[in-house]
Amino acid sequence: MRVGLRRKRAKFGQVFLTDQNVARKEASFGKHMNVLEFGTGGGILTRELCKVAEHVTSIELDKDLFMKASSRLDFQNLNLINADFFSPGHEEYKAEMLISNIPYCFSRETVLWLSEHRIPAVLCVQEEFAQKMVANPATRDYTHISVISQLLFKIKFVMRVPKNRFRPTPKVDSVVVYMEPKGNGLDKSVVRAISAIMEHKKNKLKKAVVYAAKELRIPKEDVGRLDVRLADRRVSELKPEEILCAVIEVLNNPNKIQ
Repeated sequence: MRVGLRRKRAKFGQVFLTDQNVARKEASFGKHMNVLEFGTGGGILTRELCKVAEHVTSIELDKDLFMKASSRLDFQNLNLINADFFSPGHEEYKAEMLISNIPYCFSRETVLWLSEHRIPAVLCVQEEFAQKMVANPATRDYTHISVISQLLFKIKFVMRVPKNRFRPTPKVDSVVVYMEPKGNGLDKSVVRAISAIMEHKKNKLKKAVVYAAKELRIPKEDVGRLDVRLADRRVSELKPEEILCAVIEVLNNPNKIQ
């Protein structure tokens, strides 16, 4: 591999699964379904998906990886695309499930993408990120990802994947998680507001909203609409549902929750 490509993939936290048993377990969730894969990579998961899924759409941004996959993967039910997964306008993104060993640096973006598209997902992520997804209030790992993930999904740890199951070997182990959508969805403005307020999670809620007011494009005086039972509590101590209630009050639009 050329030095430039190695550096680029390292920058994006891109490592490649080498354990076929892990790939087979991940793929089993997509049996008889139309599956979307973010990041074809070396194709180990793509191959297993094609064996069991009704149809597989695999998106790979890296031109060299895409070309190699195109020459190695010969399945009638595979649609391999060289594109940016997060770019809009791809009809191929309409799928029943997302199954992917995502580049580590796109873990957050993938969860936010799922918050909008609301399909089940099986993701292999860094163990540290997986812990953030399920973190409880008043813990160090409790972030906006915790709040959004828990509001929208039931999250189950499927298996732990040791770091030596990847190349190049990352510094930490990974975890495969299954994300099942709950009935509720969130408007983009609500997701943005949750993220903005959680940036100030060490502060009391009313102060965090003041700090986030500019980004949220709301007048500071709207802080007065906060539930008095929540306003003087630290953001980090609030449950996801309490943070959602506060956000809805501040935005003053109950229709923002779908």
